[in-house]
Amino acid sequence: SPLAHASMPHAALPHASATGRAGGTPTLAVSSRGTNDALRVAVIGAIGPHKGSHVLEACARHAREAGLPLHFTVVGYTDRDETLRQLGVTVTGRYDEKELLDLLGSSDGSRADGNVADATPGNGHGGYHLAFLPAVWPETYSYTLSEAVLAGLYPVTFDLGAPAERMTAWNYGLRLPVALMRDPATINAALLACTPAAPPAGLTRALLAAGDYPAPFRASYYGFPVGEKPG
Repeated sequence: SPLAHASMPHAALPHASATGRAGGTPTLAVSSRGTNDALRVAVIGAIGPHKGSHVLEACARHAREAGLPLHFTVVGYTDRDETLRQLGVTVTGRYDEKELLDLLGSSDGSRADGNVADATPGNGHGGYHLAFLPAVWPETYSYTLSEAVLAGLYPVTFDLGAPAERMTAWNYGLRLPVALMRDPATINAALLACTPAAPPAGLTRALLAAGDYPAPFRASYYGFPVGEKPG
């Protein structure tokens, strides 16, 4: 079934290990979620229709109506902030790129650069268990995916575009079948069934070494101010 496939760690990655490690010791520890804890999900960046804002709304609506232990936070903004807030979603608003690692502090506060994030679970400032990238249009790279992994967050996305290809190459993350885009109940079930794992050894180090496109490029390509990071 789609859920059985989607809820497996590293779905569609037959050669990945069940622990999320591609050999060696992972660079970040991932805290497990307590039995009575809500799953805290970060959705990062400027989330419009092509980035899956309608998917997020549907998932939040279903979670609220079904009383699921699932809380979404948009670390950034969307094209429907007020609607999402009415459904219980936290929306932090625009951020400066230098704030992002602290904003995304993982559930134990660890960061890929060896520091500890200033994370306070439950108020939209860190404390997340995983990152959901709900884009419904194939992306060509996805800064958001890099930022999520660098912050120590396990990534979940649909199985299309560059994010899915990068996750395949890493043997890391959960890739949901594209058919689930219109099925918020199954998406939520897959998120709740997900067991986040630490990044494969060397992945965060490789991302840090690779760097990023310069700020002027981001500004011209996305139409954002130089200090603001796209999703």
